[in-house]
Amino acid sequence: MPIGSEQLLFQTLSERPGRLRAVDDDGVIDVRKVTIGEENVHVGIAGTDSNDRSRVGEELDEIGLEIDDEVLIRNKYTTPYSGFDGSPDNG
Repeated sequence: MPIGSEQLLFQTLSERPGRLRAVDDDGVIDVRKVTIGEENVHVGIAGTDSNDRSRVGEELDEIGLEIDDEVLIRNKYTTPYSGFDGSPDNG
Protein backbone atom coordinates (compact mmCIF):
# COMPACT_ATOMS: atom_id res chain seq x y z
CA MET A 1 0.00 0.00 0.00
CA PRO A 2 1.45 3.37 -0.94
CA ILE A 3 2.66 5.80 1.72
CA GLY A 4 -0.16 8.13 2.73
CA SER A 5 -2.89 5.62 2.05
CA GLU A 6 -5.26 4.09 4.55
CA GLN A 7 -7.47 1.06 4.74
CA LEU A 8 -11.02 1.23 6.06
CA LEU A 9 -13.67 -1.37 6.72
CA PHE A 10 -17.26 -0.35 6.00
CA GLN A 11 -19.73 -2.49 7.90
CA THR A 12 -22.97 -2.31 5.95
CA LEU A 13 -26.54 -3.47 6.22
CA SER A 14 -28.25 -5.12 3.29
CA GLU A 15 -31.53 -6.94 3.06
CA ARG A 16 -30.22 -8.38 -0.20
CA PRO A 17 -26.55 -9.28 0.39
CA GLY A 18 -26.45 -10.97 -3.01
CA ARG A 19 -25.50 -7.52 -4.31
CA LEU A 20 -21.87 -8.19 -3.43
CA ARG A 21 -21.01 -8.62 -7.08
CA ALA A 22 -22.25 -5.11 -7.77
CA VAL A 23 -19.44 -3.60 -5.68
CA ASP A 24 -17.03 -2.61 -8.44
CA ASP A 25 -14.84 0.33 -7.54
CA ASP A 26 -11.10 0.98 -7.82
CA GLY A 27 -10.87 1.57 -4.06
CA VAL A 28 -12.61 -1.65 -3.00
CA ILE A 29 -10.11 -4.34 -2.02
CA ASP A 30 -12.24 -6.85 -0.12
CA VAL A 31 -15.94 -7.74 0.15
CA ARG A 32 -17.32 -10.30 2.57
CA LYS A 33 -20.81 -11.52 3.30
CA VAL A 34 -21.13 -12.57 6.94
CA THR A 35 -23.91 -14.68 8.40
CA ILE A 36 -24.09 -13.24 11.88
CA GLY A 37 -25.21 -9.87 13.15
CA GLU A 38 -26.96 -7.01 11.42
CA GLU A 39 -23.87 -5.72 9.60
CA ASN A 40 -23.95 -8.51 7.06
CA VAL A 41 -21.68 -7.16 4.33
CA HIS A 42 -18.14 -5.96 5.11
CA VAL A 43 -16.41 -3.87 2.44
CA GLY A 44 -12.69 -3.15 2.74
CA ILE A 45 -11.39 -0.11 0.91
CA ALA A 46 -8.04 1.55 0.35
CA GLY A 47 -7.68 5.24 -0.35
CA THR A 48 -5.47 8.23 0.11
CA ASP A 49 -7.97 10.76 1.45
CA SER A 50 -11.56 11.39 2.51
CA ASN A 51 -12.59 11.87 -1.14
CA ASP A 52 -11.85 8.18 -1.79
CA ARG A 53 -13.86 7.20 1.27
CA SER A 54 -16.80 9.38 0.19
CA ARG A 55 -16.74 8.11 -3.40
CA VAL A 56 -16.87 4.47 -2.36
CA GLY A 57 -19.48 5.22 0.31
CA GLU A 58 -21.71 6.86 -2.29
CA GLU A 59 -21.37 3.87 -4.61
CA LEU A 60 -22.30 1.47 -1.81
CA ASP A 61 -25.35 3.59 -1.04
CA GLU A 62 -26.37 3.57 -4.72
CA ILE A 63 -26.45 -0.24 -4.80
CA GLY A 64 -28.45 -0.48 -1.59
CA LEU A 65 -25.76 -1.08 1.03
CA GLU A 66 -26.39 1.11 4.08
CA ILE A 67 -23.14 1.96 5.89
CA ASP A 68 -23.65 1.33 9.59
CA ASP A 69 -20.05 1.76 10.76
CA GLU A 70 -16.58 2.39 9.42
CA VAL A 71 -13.35 1.28 11.04
CA LEU A 72 -9.79 2.37 10.29
CA ILE A 73 -7.57 -0.69 9.81
CA ARG A 74 -4.21 -0.14 11.54
CA ASN A 75 -2.59 -3.50 10.77
CA LYS A 76 -3.60 -6.44 8.65
CA TYR A 77 -1.96 -9.85 8.51
CA THR A 78 -2.94 -12.62 6.13
CA THR A 79 -1.40 -15.96 5.38
CA PRO A 80 -2.44 -18.59 2.86
CA TYR A 81 -4.26 -21.60 4.27
CA SER A 82 -2.36 -24.78 3.49
CA GLY A 83 -4.63 -27.31 5.20
CA PHE A 84 -5.75 -28.83 1.90
CA ASP A 85 -2.35 -29.29 0.24
CA GLY A 86 -2.00 -32.95 1.30
CA SER A 87 1.26 -32.48 3.23
CA PRO A 88 1.72 -34.85 6.21
CA ASP A 89 2.39 -31.82 8.43
CA ASN A 90 -1.18 -30.63 7.91
CA GLY A 91 -3.07 -33.47 9.52
